[in-house]
Amino acid sequence: MNNYKVPVLVIDGLYIPLPEEAKYAFQENNGVWYWSSRRPRIVFAEHDLTKEIGWTHTKKPVLVESEYKHKVPLITQLTAKRWQDTLQLTMSAELMPDAKFLLSAGSR
Repeated sequence: MNNYKVPVLVIDGLYIPLPEEAKYAFQENNGVWYWSSRRPRIVFAEHDLTKEIGWTHTKKPVLVESEYKHKVPLITQLTAKRWQDTLQLTMSAELMPDAKFLLSAGSR
């Protein structure tokens, strides 16, 4: 077991460490994952207030290291039928096994 209290994003059983201030993680309709310290809201199109276009702009991408050691945004297939249903609270890594961590992750 590890002994640190960093927040993590859990996707398909894989734990991705996030910065300490991350409280929420969520995915947009293009598959990119983001984190935020405050609960995000859904943004509507200016010309059509019934069309949801994404999460609020106070978000930061979840960055992982590519095979070439560059920081790139984490992009996956949508994990829910609707991207609006991907909002989740981050979990504490304190009681999670080290073996499931994505070692090359980091969002700073």
